[in-house]
Amino acid sequence: KEPSVYGKLAIRGKKNEYLLIWTTTPWTLPANVAVAVNPKIEYTKYKIKIKNSKIKRNEYIWSAVTPPYEVGEEVEIVEKISGKSLVGIEYAPMFKIPKEYSLGREPEYRTIPGDFVSIDEGTGMVHVAPAFGDEDMAAAKEYWHDSYPLLHTVDLEGKMKQGVIGEGKWVKDADQDVIADLGRRGERGSDRGGAAAGGVRPRHRARRRGVGQPAHRGPPVRLGAQADVDPPRRRAAVREGRGRPDAAAVHVGHDRRGGGEP
Repeated sequence: KEPSVYGKLAIRGKKNEYLLIWTTTPWTLPANVAVAVNPKIEYTKYKIKIKNSKIKRNEYIWSAVTPPYEVGEEVEIVEKISGKSLVGIEYAPMFKIPKEYSLGREPEYRTIPGDFVSIDEGTGMVHVAPAFGDEDMAAAKEYWHDSYPLLHTVDLEGKMKQGVIGEGKWVKDADQDVIADLGRRGERGSDRGGAAAGGVRPRHRARRRGVGQPAHRGPPVRLGAQADVDPPRRRAAVREGRGRPDAAAVHVGHDRRGGGEP
């Protein structure tokens, strides 16, 4: 079992409009440089009317499947377009990363094409971190060629680097730091310095205004809480010795049968 988390990436130049990603490796989110969309998949813009004691506003979420939402919220379809039309959209980075961890070109934080993306799992939008995945690296090279962005947020002992959320912790232990941070931001409904709000949200069946069934089913969970799931496509394959990796032993493998990875 691994924790999973949804993340909302704020689209630049748009108010309360987000790309929705989902991942079972939250520790890789600080290394995100792009989001892959499949040009052949149809994506939907959903309007979610948030009504709770803290927040009352409308949010607009782009996803290939119905996004999760909370009790009392209303969901409706606003627009449908092909993934090809979504390529090139820029979004605010989820985390601020020290510049010295940036290798190659400066991250542009934009959507890029990826034929490997599907809607079997996740949202149909794949979080891309070239430092920690072969498929991520291939997608970045395909789009940017030899001058691609790369954020290296983990040291040779498999621990999060200084200045990165979860600093000093082994990568899998840092999952909870990432989840908790996104949950706090999601509860406040704040973009905090341009980083998108996010978190794990309750999964309910969407029956309003023509919205179909969600891609994921399971017990409701609070914002920022952990949702244990069987690892789908992307998992941390860590060569461990006594429960912790040796130097330079962290490697993230991908099996992208699904398309939600983040």
